[in-house]
Amino acid sequence: MTHPSPLSLAQFNESAEDSARAVMLNVCRCGDWADAMVAGRPYGDVHQILHAARTHWRGDEAQLLEACSGHAKIGDTRAIAKGGHSAREQGQVASASDQLLAELAALNGEYQKKFGFIYLVCASGRSPDTLLALLKSRLTNSRSQEIINAAAEQAAITRLRLTQLFL
Repeated sequence: MTHPSPLSLAQFNESAEDSARAVMLNVCRCGDWADAMVAGRPYGDVHQILHAARTHWRGDEAQLLEACSGHAKIGDTRAIAKGGHSAREQGQVASASDQLLAELAALNGEYQKKFGFIYLVCASGRSPDTLLALLKSRLTNSRSQEIINAAAEQAAITRLRLTQLFL
């Protein structure tokens, strides 16, 4: 999905329910989370919406798997080239060597096969080498630990996206 232009909280609070839901699904592609965020309107300030985002993100397996459907794989240069969230959040990956990108792709596949969902990490501001090292270290975890890790990373991504959206 592409990133909408920043809006004010007043615009979000006053928007039609389906429009507000689309905005929230662009932040985190999890239906029950988005519905709860829309139902919680109006928000008085960014701190309130960030608090609501934390409250409504259970980070359980069902929410996590649904949210993963809204993410490109780390190192997916085609997704980065399209712009939107991937370009902003994984921008440093675009400059990675072909060898590093190939290793990211291979380990992404291994991760997804082992855990049943994509490697999810808040990539913003992290170098390709750091993202690769994190991926390697997380491959040694149990699935239950990775659900916890990925859910925490999704929460960080959501916080970043909400902050950028509601300037």
